[in-house]
Amino acid sequence: MKDRDIAVVVSNANKDVSAIETIDAIRNAGFTNVFIQWYNRDWKPTQEEQLEYIRKKGLNIIFAHLGYQNINDLWLEKEAGDKLVDRYKNDIKICRNNNIPMVIMHLTSKSEAPKYNEIGLKRLQEIVDYAQKLNIKVAFENTKIKGYLDYVIDNIKNKNVGICFDSGHYHVHFNDELDFPKFKDRIFAVHLHDNDKSDDLHLIPFDGTLNWSNVVKNLKECNYSGPITLELCYRYEYLKMGINEFYKKGYEVGNKLKEMFEMDEVILCLNYDGKFGLNNMNSYFQNANTETAVVWRDWKYKVGDHILFNDTDRFSLLYNNLKGRIVQIELF
Repeated sequence: MKDRDIAVVVSNANKDVSAIETIDAIRNAGFTNVFIQWYNRDWKPTQEEQLEYIRKKGLNIIFAHLGYQNINDLWLEKEAGDKLVDRYKNDIKICRNNNIPMVIMHLTSKSEAPKYNEIGLKRLQEIVDYAQKLNIKVAFENTKIKGYLDYVIDNIKNKNVGICFDSGHYHVHFNDELDFPKFKDRIFAVHLHDNDKSDDLHLIPFDGTLNWSNVVKNLKECNYSGPITLELCYRYEYLKMGINEFYKKGYEVGNKLKEMFEMDEVILCLNYDGKFGLNNMNSYFQNANTETAVVWRDWKYKVGDHILFNDTDRFSLLYNNLKGRIVQIELF
């Protein structure tokens, strides 16, 4: 079983703290892996200074999230789109020189963008081909507008290209809809965070309304094997707990998600006589399932729960260790 790393973003959107304070809090919480925002903005400290401090603190950088200023120009037939290509190629070269193995890119920004087309596709092909020569992977993120990710993955001919699954965008912008089978074996990275569908809030997982059991299930079925990567932002109600407690909670939740990925998902058993030490595991996964519970005798059942059957004389088709999932519950 692969021992997954837990990582978190060094966010420049954190409120009332510097990037240096953010990096210190991340390290103190127990994280050893981060990703950086390489947005070419006028930050203090600069992105270069942040990179240097991250290295000084002994943190490993798993990827760089490249900026998306004017990204919609990518799809327009004008000089600004060509300049974007040069900018991204330069960013990728910087990543190679700093031993950062992957970059994350958006395909659009905001709620409206020019229709995807051959012009943008040709520019993206140039970018990813350049990245491949430098042995840098490129993962395109699901952002606000449907269709772009599918179009690019369908038409870019490069095995070095995959997607970055953003759970917050999936929840608030995609209404929990994504063709996961289409992206099987193509999910190179994840941005895991939560919201209540009111906005892209970047909450700690389980603080919003996202069904994390379904997210983990879909990622596992897509053979995602990378780090548990959190894209959190210290703001809103979190300011009451302080920056250090915020990242400690984030690290604890990262470990909870790690267990959800790695543990054999045993929830309920037919003719299950006694708990044999599995009760904590059962409660753990059921609490992560946000479906409504149905109580029968001493047990709770939810649509989406995993089932492990024992041998039984009641149903001839069932056998010991047969696995399944509850898809519907009918009350009589």
